[in-house]
Amino acid sequence: MNLLVKFLRLRCPRCGGAPIFLDTNPYHLKNLTKMPDKCPKCQLSYKVEMGFYWGAMYVSYMLNALFFLMMAAVYVVTCWGHLIDWAHYFIMIASPIFIIISPYTLRLSRWLWLWFDYEFFIKRKKGL
Repeated sequence: MNLLVKFLRLRCPRCGGAPIFLDTNPYHLKNLTKMPDKCPKCQLSYKVEMGFYWGAMYVSYMLNALFFLMMAAVYVVTCWGHLIDWAHYFIMIASPIFIIISPYTLRLSRWLWLWFDYEFFIKRKKGL
């Protein structure tokens, strides 16, 4: 399975067969971070160690910063000459967008952190 498809659909980084979250809808906030202990298909452990996903905060920050820079670039290109005059519109549009996408970016960052651990530590330790 293509890596991008695994990433966007939040599937197991190893096999791509099973979702890594128990509830696939990121907007069910009660179940936002609930994950099974292992992948049901390939048995990749999702519970690596206590506090493992703290590192995903940095990944989430980078994803949100990248998204903000893309939105700011669009704003600068489309509003050139009126940047200061229309800044409050940019803030009024960008703020709700970030609130709406934050559950999904949290899950994407957790997937990326798990993929990074699998790709660069687990795979290399086992010689895969």
